[in-house]
Amino acid sequence: YLADMARQGITLAALLFLLGQINLWFPLILILVSLPHLKAQVHFTRKKANLYMNRVPEQRLIDYLGWLLRNPEAVKEIRLFQTQYYLIGRHQRAREEHFANFVNLAIAQEKATFLLTLLYMASVVAIWMITGMQALAGAISLGNVALAFQTVERSHGGFRNIGMMGGFVVENTLYLDAMFN
Repeated sequence: YLADMARQGITLAALLFLLGQINLWFPLILILVSLPHLKAQVHFTRKKANLYMNRVPEQRLIDYLGWLLRNPEAVKEIRLFQTQYYLIGRHQRAREEHFANFVNLAIAQEKATFLLTLLYMASVVAIWMITGMQALAGAISLGNVALAFQTVERSHGGFRNIGMMGGFVVENTLYLDAMFN
């Protein structure tokens, strides 16, 4: 992922450089509206990883219960001491809590993504309007207008890809950290 991120970063830098040839503010605007999206992506990736890591002890208990239920002697003891209701209830509560936490996190992530996408789209519209006005005034050519439109679209994809790859790197880092600590 790091090599792909580097490649995307180089491509993105070249696109922003081209866009800067038309107007110096355009790359700065795109960077400023993309940074919160990248930060949100890392934040939610970290939260999801923590949610999964906090579920590990409960998952171990579920695996242990599965092992117990395959053992006839253990099943007899569970019935004898009537602990099946406690164990099943604990499992159901943990599953419901995990599901509720996951749903709440997914909803929060979608809300943040939606709002940040609106911000990004507003900046794209502003860039397109400024580019159109510059073209109407004769300050830039039709080729520069096409270059600006294509560069803005490609840079959006570049920022999104870097964010996704960065999220994977953060997630894998958290898993490795939890594995060795």
